[in-house]
Amino acid sequence: MLNEPTGSCVACGLHEPHRNNYFAGKFLTERDFTLQADYHRSQLFLHNSLLHGTGTVCGLKLIQHPSENCRRDFVVLEPGMALDCCGRQISVPERTLIRITDLLQADPDLAATLDGTRHLVLGLEACDVGIEPVPAILPGCGAEGQDTDYGYIAERYRPVLWAVDPAQLSADPGPQTAQLNWRHSTTLGEQTPRALFANEPEGYLQLAADTRAGSSHLYLQDALTGDLSALLEGPASLSDTAALREARLLLAAGSGWEREGEDNSNGVGFWRADSVRTDTTLAGLLPLHAPLSRLAVSPVSGVLCVLELLGADSARLASYAPDKLLDWLAGGGDPGDAPAPIGVLDFDHGFGDGSTAAGRGAGMISFSHDGRFLALAAPGAEGQQRCYLVDVSMLNSGTLTQADAIAAAVPAGTDAVAFDWSLDDGFLYLLSAHSAGADPTLLLHRYARIGEGTGLERRGRGAQLAGTPRDLRISPTECHAFVLLADPGGITRLTVVELDTVRDIDPDTPVQLGLSDSAIRFDADGRSLALTGNGSRLYVSAGDADAELPPDRGLVAVIDIREDDCGIHLTRQLDSCPSCAGGTSGCGCDCGSAAPDPGNAVILGHLPNYVAADRPVMADADTALEGQVPIDNLAYRTLVPSAATLREIVQCMLRRGIDVGPPGPRGDPGRDGLPGKDGKDGKNGKDGKDGTDGKDGTDGKDGQDGQAVRSNAIIAASWVHAEEYSNPNGAPFRDIIHELGVALVFEKPVLSRPLLVELKAERNMIAYLQRSVPVGQGDAFVWANISRIQALPLAPDPEVQGTQVIKWDVDEGADLTPGIALRAQDVGFTPGETLRVEFYADFLATEEGIAVASAHLAGQLPTGGGGPGGTFRSWFTVPNED
Repeated sequence: MLNEPTGSCVACGLHEPHRNNYFAGKFLTERDFTLQADYHRSQLFLHNSLLHGTGTVCGLKLIQHPSENCRRDFVVLEPGMALDCCGRQISVPERTLIRITDLLQADPDLAATLDGTRHLVLGLEACDVGIEPVPAILPGCGAEGQDTDYGYIAERYRPVLWAVDPAQLSADPGPQTAQLNWRHSTTLGEQTPRALFANEPEGYLQLAADTRAGSSHLYLQDALTGDLSALLEGPASLSDTAALREARLLLAAGSGWEREGEDNSNGVGFWRADSVRTDTTLAGLLPLHAPLSRLAVSPVSGVLCVLELLGADSARLASYAPDKLLDWLAGGGDPGDAPAPIGVLDFDHGFGDGSTAAGRGAGMISFSHDGRFLALAAPGAEGQQRCYLVDVSMLNSGTLTQADAIAAAVPAGTDAVAFDWSLDDGFLYLLSAHSAGADPTLLLHRYARIGEGTGLERRGRGAQLAGTPRDLRISPTECHAFVLLADPGGITRLTVVELDTVRDIDPDTPVQLGLSDSAIRFDADGRSLALTGNGSRLYVSAGDADAELPPDRGLVAVIDIREDDCGIHLTRQLDSCPSCAGGTSGCGCDCGSAAPDPGNAVILGHLPNYVAADRPVMADADTALEGQVPIDNLAYRTLVPSAATLREIVQCMLRRGIDVGPPGPRGDPGRDGLPGKDGKDGKNGKDGKDGTDGKDGTDGKDGQDGQAVRSNAIIAASWVHAEEYSNPNGAPFRDIIHELGVALVFEKPVLSRPLLVELKAERNMIAYLQRSVPVGQGDAFVWANISRIQALPLAPDPEVQGTQVIKWDVDEGADLTPGIALRAQDVGFTPGETLRVEFYADFLATEEGIAVASAHLAGQLPTGGGGPGGTFRSWFTVPNED
């Protein structure tokens, strides 16, 4: 009988198809019928391989043998179907035993390589088998003169095994490595950079630098060209710079300030961004206690947090309300009239000095993108280093203690240097110094927020590099980390770390990495990094490399980043068509052969670090015990989703809402512009797009799909957006605004305590009523907060009609409230003027801790992205009631 049961050979991949041409009187032979079948088979294979891909279509799960006595020799393959790289369909109609021990005994060379350093990969290969032999009608015309041949061909399969070094196996390759390109530099003679801040709404790079002469400058450079836009004179020394973006204020913290001949020593200076090119006068000075301070501004609420480094044994974190700061600056910004902080947290240790991350301007203080949390890194004394995760709402309410803020999952003694957040704020990346032997090393780890967001848990193996850490930034795509370090020789390097290696959970020990191919060398002492919001540009500050001498020069390098995004999966199609890694033939295999071709096999799974000589027990991954080998079905298996599966995924996403996945990047707030025809804001920054559902990896090797973001929507307002205020009950606006105010109603009741605390203190920071104030000539205006506005809890059961609240009352003693009302006290309003309500949804939450979501009313109002928190804004006009 024939070993090869078919005389045809269907080409694999791209080829020139030939089909039969029938005509009357054509003499048909065996070749014609074979060609006809091969034409249709080849077209099907080509369709499968190029339009669907290679991998498992359904089923084919590897499981442990049901009998414990057999788990050293067998694994079980469940029924299913796959497509190989040639597009051939491999069908497994029933549960099948894969005889691991027998296959290894048949291939001693393979068994010898399985010494625990390699993975044993299990695959499936298409294999045609001839069945039902029949006599050949014309003896001697069969293969090699045989007088029988097969009547039919069964399209079967066979299991194949091969050993692979773990480094050679990879899942989806994803985006390529980010490439760094040094575009240009700014050299500062006899100056040392102290801090960088990328102020993208204003188009500035803010650079704080100290001079050798005992003074300082705040440079405002054009973010695109690097040209100097303005030069602001600072105090004797600067330690940080930031911006209140919506208020268009530039900030710088330092010591040795002077104002009208009076030495005010330590403080935060304010300049107005709209006039700073022509008027460099200080708008205000906020007094501080410490000469070295670090600044952080909430990207959502605008709350200013100042970390004052009082000494080696103490520090203070204070938060300031943006509206109080604006009112103070409007009154002249005199230090004696400066507002008191709304929240203070005292520490019983220091956070470093001018030689540490705090003094270099590194990211040791970092706000989450949603503004809810502030991460702090404290170098401290040996063995006493700490990391903190500050709940900003608790800080503002005065209920936060130092013990509450300690990030317990971060090991004690971790010499933390810099933090950065993932785009969805679900993960916090930590760069820390590590002492391992004679040479310094650094560690990069990822921590997940757990519980209600205040806890941390390490996720992934992390990465280790040789050298001393300086600063860290994470790309918006969360594919790469940009690490500034000093190598063991003391030379500053900027390198790229692929975050897939950091997130990897197998094994647990950090992966040892070298410098990336595009790493950049600086002949200076690296200090800090600043990354633009879209991740396309990185700023690097450095000082003179000789720390023993006064500063001779400073350096700010502009680095362009080319980082491929997910669109690379589309553009790769232009490079080539997929093809088999091994053989390229579509011919049937010899199922009796002992030499498989892994290039044509479909990967089912693998047995990590398999030792053939030990014959270990092969068990399901979720039940495997120590010493047993877990069966991994997911790490390297490729899935080919059917159209039905894709439809179910899309329908699931639609059912769960647009905000299921991690929220996308929040757009930077724009400047207030001219009102449009429909009354909308001018150039207000847009919210980023919602991220897609992703695997959060929390279940180890079998990472499970992320959970939907819980939120508490705003379901109704007492006005119709961008229209004249009117109440269906006919109550006059002047009576409503003075007695009940304007109201918002939430889907679920929230705790009233934050409102009542501010009401008792006669301050309002959660919600504002604003009016437009003309600026300069023409129709330009800005929104200004109206004073004497109270934010009050609503009484239960407000009456809602559609999306409008038509009847409500206030209850200042309620523990829970269905919404809030903004009531004006002794305030007059002009018919036709536009009023705006601004509400910081972060600060109100249900008893379960679910924050109010700023987006609502099915997108009828131009607000946030739908996730919890954010800033709600809507406006209306005052009616003419004469």
